[in-house]
Amino acid sequence: MKDLKEDYRGVKSPAGRGLQRIGILALGGLPLGVFAGAWLWHRWDKLFDGWGYFCGALGNLFALLGLSLAVVMVCLGARPRWIERRFGLDRMLRLHQVMGPVVVGFLMLHAFLRTLKVSLVSEGVWRWDFLTTLSYENWTETALSGARIALALVIATSALAKLGRYFLPFHLWKIPHLLLYAAVALGFTHSIIVGDDMLHFPYVLVWAGLLLFFLWTATQRFRYIGSRRQLFSGVLVKATPETHDTKTLRVAPKAGSALVKQRLPGQFAVIRYKRIHGYSQPRPFTISAPPASDDLTFTIKQTGRFTRKLHKLREGSGILCEGPYGVFVPDLERERNLVLIAGGVGITPFLSIIRHIQLQKLDIRTTLIWANKTRKDCIAGEELAGMATQGLFKLVHVFSREASGKEAPGQGPVYTETGHIDRGILKKYIEPERASYYLCGPLAMQDFVLRELKAGLGVQQRQVKRELFFW
Repeated sequence: MKDLKEDYRGVKSPAGRGLQRIGILALGGLPLGVFAGAWLWHRWDKLFDGWGYFCGALGNLFALLGLSLAVVMVCLGARPRWIERRFGLDRMLRLHQVMGPVVVGFLMLHAFLRTLKVSLVSEGVWRWDFLTTLSYENWTETALSGARIALALVIATSALAKLGRYFLPFHLWKIPHLLLYAAVALGFTHSIIVGDDMLHFPYVLVWAGLLLFFLWTATQRFRYIGSRRQLFSGVLVKATPETHDTKTLRVAPKAGSALVKQRLPGQFAVIRYKRIHGYSQPRPFTISAPPASDDLTFTIKQTGRFTRKLHKLREGSGILCEGPYGVFVPDLERERNLVLIAGGVGITPFLSIIRHIQLQKLDIRTTLIWANKTRKDCIAGEELAGMATQGLFKLVHVFSREASGKEAPGQGPVYTETGHIDRGILKKYIEPERASYYLCGPLAMQDFVLRELKAGLGVQQRQVKRELFFW
């Protein structure tokens, strides 16, 4: 199997990744631009001939845009590696979620405007039956019925996914969510049989390209679902308490697992634990062990039901580990001054990075500024302090709830501050020359630190790499 480090060549550098991101975004937006431009070119002369024609034509445009975005949304949900390695899974899934309401809105506008057109040509009588009738008398009626079913599926799956984030268990919305593939397939069938434009150039060319891309994405996704248990299954071999609410789970994957051999420091995996019937819902966690480790370790803070279940797992429990994912990865071949800023359990990607730098004996100046409530919340605190006192990196603890009487002065490269990570602390400990900034922690903390970096050191947001876990 191709080595991940080779596959990342030309992707790790900011310039290389930036150009590739622009190319992927242009590819994703190309169908929208072609459809919109061709629609204007072919429809402009007749666009204002009457309200019926105008509503019908505008409805067609929304259908074209909705179908294009639906294919992009399905692609993002399938998590193709060639996109994930340029943007990161967290950003892909955020965009996937944002696009859901947009696609639903376009398709609903299409259905409404086409119904309005039919109503206008029917002497103003509202034809709501045009939206609800299911008829299979001929190909046209069958395609129209398929489109009505597709619209219902898109609305239902999007609503279930939205509710699933707050109310529904994962298995109750995720499996129905896969019906989105069927809805897109019905949309393609409807567009070529009923669409007024699709048989003309360049519509048909873009339509064929979107269809082939959709079929390839769907095939890859379902192949992955069928094979992931063989590719990523592992066993919990040890659970080690780190703090009062944090444990490190050590997982031994099957021999030859690509996840063990191919990961980079700072990346994460999506894990599921074995239950009586099947596996649990998935959740992302950073791999805290360095890439040289033969096992995977996940340092997990108990924050809810899922993490509470993980803390209670017994040794020998089955775990599925999917990945590696993420672009929160420093280019250790080029960077020489790393500034790592963490909040709480946001230390986990930095554990992997710092351990990797130590094992490989890399000559990289590293500063870790780490915010916690108290010393009792420090994960791997003794290990990090030991490495810092050896001169491997500078460690700055910032405690928000430590009593001043317990405050310990900094010794050597280990320093202690109280309060929050503000511009004063940042200016005090950061050497800004050729610095690369990495930030991981709660979103509110990240937003505050970004403002303080700008105010104190003139660092712009685009200069800071952020880990934005999302599920």
